[in-house]
Amino acid sequence: MHEYAYDNLMIGNALTLLPTLADDAYDLVLANPLENHRSHRAEEDLRSCGFVNFLPGSLNWIAIARK
Repeated sequence: MHEYAYDNLMIGNALTLLPTLADDAYDLVLANPLENHRSHRAEEDLRSCGFVNFLPGSLNWIAIARK
């Protein structure tokens, strides 16, 4: 999923990688490889917040917001 959503995927220690990035140069930092990001919101809730497309997957789905 991450390879689909992000142009530049950096894997490593966040404390080492963060100082190498320019200010506002990242969208997401995953510091824990065992961490799961879960939303308990309904699709209608996400649509009201600006999410316009939903990509289903076998174990997850991705909500895409408009800019």
